[in-house]
Amino acid sequence: MAPIEFLHPIWQAMKVLGLVIVAICLLLPPVTALAYWSVLLQSRRAGHLCKERYLMAKESARREQQKNETLLKANFSA
Repeated sequence: MAPIEFLHPIWQAMKVLGLVIVAICLLLPPVTALAYWSVLLQSRRAGHLCKERYLMAKESARREQQKNETLLKANFSA
């Protein structure tokens, strides 16, 4: 069997690895939740922006169509 002074560094390394694993296990859920929340907010913001731009384009197309209809009526009545 190996002398105790040779086992001490191995024991220290095992304790450090154990602490690292515990730290990862404790930090992983909040970090994952924060990342999920951030992506969710970005997705909502992007959805609202897309909807707003779609409605603006739709309104612009409607105004353009009304303008063209007005010009056509003016040309035919003249």
